Amino acid sequence: MSHEREPTRGTPAGQGRERPLTVHHLNQLLLVCSLVLLVAVAAVRISSRSGLPSLLVYLGIGVAMGQDGIGDIRFDNAELTQVIGYAALVVILAEGGLGTKWKEIKPALPAASALALAGVAVSVGVTAAGAHYLVGLEWRQALIIGAVVSSTDAAAVFSVLRRIPLPARVTGTLEAESGFNDAPVVILVVAFSTAGPISHWWVLLGEIALELAIGAAIGLAVGWLGAWGLRHVALPASGLYPIAVMAIAVMAYAGGALAHGSGFLGVYLASMVLGNAKLPHWPATRGFAEGLGWIAQIGMFVLLGLLVSPHELGDDIVPALVIGLVLTMVARPLSVVLCLVPFRVPWQEQTLMSWAGLRGAVPIILATIPMVEGVDASHRIFNIVFVLVVVYTLIQIAGMQRFGRRTWLSQGEAFGVYFGLLAGIAPLTRDANGRVVTQPVLSGLARIRPRPGLLAVITVALGSTTFDGFSRTSLWINATARIGGFARIVMFTAGLLAVIGLVTLAFVLAMRAAAKVVGGSWHPLAIRFAHSLVPIILAYAIAHYFSFLVLEGQLGLIRLSDPFGAGWNLFGTSDWVINYALVSPRTIWYVQVAAIVIGHIGGVVLAHDRAIAMFDREAAIRTQYALLAVMILFTAGGLLILSS
Repeated sequence: MSHEREPTRGTPAGQGRERPLTVHHLNQLLLVCSLVLLVAVAAVRISSRSGLPSLLVYLGIGVAMGQDGIGDIRFDNAELTQVIGYAALVVILAEGGLGTKWKEIKPALPAASALALAGVAVSVGVTAAGAHYLVGLEWRQALIIGAVVSSTDAAAVFSVLRRIPLPARVTGTLEAESGFNDAPVVILVVAFSTAGPISHWWVLLGEIALELAIGAAIGLAVGWLGAWGLRHVALPASGLYPIAVMAIAVMAYAGGALAHGSGFLGVYLASMVLGNAKLPHWPATRGFAEGLGWIAQIGMFVLLGLLVSPHELGDDIVPALVIGLVLTMVARPLSVVLCLVPFRVPWQEQTLMSWAGLRGAVPIILATIPMVEGVDASHRIFNIVFVLVVVYTLIQIAGMQRFGRRTWLSQGEAFGVYFGLLAGIAPLTRDANGRVVTQPVLSGLARIRPRPGLLAVITVALGSTTFDGFSRTSLWINATARIGGFARIVMFTAGLLAVIGLVTLAFVLAMRAAAKVVGGSWHPLAIRFAHSLVPIILAYAIAHYFSFLVLEGQLGLIRLSDPFGAGWNLFGTSDWVINYALVSPRTIWYVQVAAIVIGHIGGVVLAHDRAIAMFDREAAIRTQYALLAVMILFTAGGLLILSS
C-alpha cells in the first residue's frame, strides 16, 4: 500500500458546529488572503536584499497571525495542514523540475542519487541515535525525527541556491538531491509513524525500492507522453499550454500515488522531462509555473506558522539544538563523505554540500504525519522540528550574509576545516581536474593559506585532545573522584579551558620570542607557523584513541547488525564479543609513543622549513630556539600523560 495516502484522522480545527461559507465570509476570506499575499510579495523584496530566505518571512507572517500573535487566529488542524502541505509540495516539485536543466544535472545524477538514498539512510540512523542517546527520546520518536529532518527542502534549495554563485556540480547535485530525497523520506516517516517495532527490515527496504521504481516509471512515462502530445497538438490559445503542463505534472503525482508508488518522485521526474522537451510557448509556461510555486510556498509556510504555538516551544529548544548539532556536525557531513568519495568529488565541494543541504518547510510538513497518525509525543516532535529548521536556516544564512556565501560555506563548517587541516598531512591529494595524485608528506600543510581564526582552531584542537588524554590520568581521576553532578561538569569544563589556555600560552610565548629576533608583532608569525602544530594534533589523536579504535571499534561492528536494538542480525555479527587480546598492551604502547615522537618531529620540520623560507639562515635558526623548546615540552608532556 502506498505510503503517500490520504490521512485518516487529525485534530479538529475548532470546536462547535461548523458554519456554512456565505458570500460575506468569502469576501472576508478573499480580503485576508489578498493582504497576506501582498505582504508576502513585498517580503520577497526584503529577503532578496538581506539574504534571508523568504520561507522564514512567511513562517513569521503565519506566527504573527496565529493565536500568540496579533491576529489571534486559533488553528490546530494538523490534518488540513498536511493535505495542503502535500498539495503545495507537489506544485513546488513541479516548478523545480521544470526549471532543472538536464545538461547541468546529468553529470551530478549518480552522486545526487547516492545522497538521496544511501545518504538519507546514514543521516536518519545517526540523527536518530543522537536523539535517543543525547535527548532521551524513545526509538520510535527518534527515528521519526531522524527521517523528518534528513530531507533537504526543495523550496529552500531551488529559491536560495539558484541565486548563489556556486560550482555547477555542487548546485546540480544539491538540486537533484532535493528533488529526489523527498520520496524515500516520506515513505520512512509514514512507516515509522504507522508501524510498531520493525521486525522485518527487508520488507521495508523492498517497499521503498518498489514505490520509488513505480513512481519513477510513471513519472518518466507521463512526462514523455505529455511532452509528445504538447508538441503535436496545436492548442487554440497560448495560455492553455501552461495549464496543460501543470496538469500533466500533477497527473504524474496522482498516478504514482494511486498506483502505490512515490508520487513525489513521479511529479519531479515528469516535470524535468517536460522542462527539457522544448515545448511551445515555454517562457509563458515557465512564468506560470513560477507564479504557482510562489503561491504554494506562501500558503504552505503561512499555514505552518499558524499551526505552531510559540509559547509551547520553550521546553523543546534545547533538544532541538542538540539534534540540530548532531545533524549539522555529524550526520550530514558523514552522509556526504560516505556517498561522494566514490565519485571523486573534491573535499572543498563536499564541505559545501555538507553545509548547504538547506532545510525548510518539508521537514515541518512531514512532522504533521505523526500528529495525524496519533503517535505519542507527536506535538513535541513537531515543535522540535520547527525550532530546528528555523535555527538551522538562520545560522546558515547569517553566516553567508556576514562572511559571504562561498566563504561561509567553505570555511564556516567546523569539521570541514578540521579535517581539511589533517588532510594536508596526507601523501595524496587531488589536482585541478579532481584526479588523485601523490604529494610529499606534510607538503599540503605548507600550502595552507593564513586566515582569521586559523590559530584559534588549531590551538583549541590541540588543547582539547591534550585534555582528553590528561583526564584519563590517575592525577585527574583522583582529583575529581568525589565530585559529581553539575559541579563535575563545571570542573571538567574548567580543566578543558585551562589546558587549551596553557597550550595557547606556550605557543604564543614562543612566537613572542621569535618576534624579538626578527622584529615586528608576534601575531602574524603565529598565524604563519600555526600549521606546524597540526602533525601534533594528529599524533595526539592517534595516541589517545588508537586503543579505543581497536577495542571499541569491534563493538561498532557488533552493533552494526542491530543498530536499533530490534533483535536484528543483519551481518551476522550481533553474537560477537569484544576480543581484548586482539592487540597486546605492548603494541598499543609502541604505537602511541611512535605517534607522539613522529608528530613532534613533523612539527619541527614544518616550522624549520617555514623559517628558512621567511628569514635569512641565522635569523631562521634563532627564531626556532623557543619554538623547539615548546615542541620538546609538548613531547615530554605527551609521553608523561601516556605513562600515567
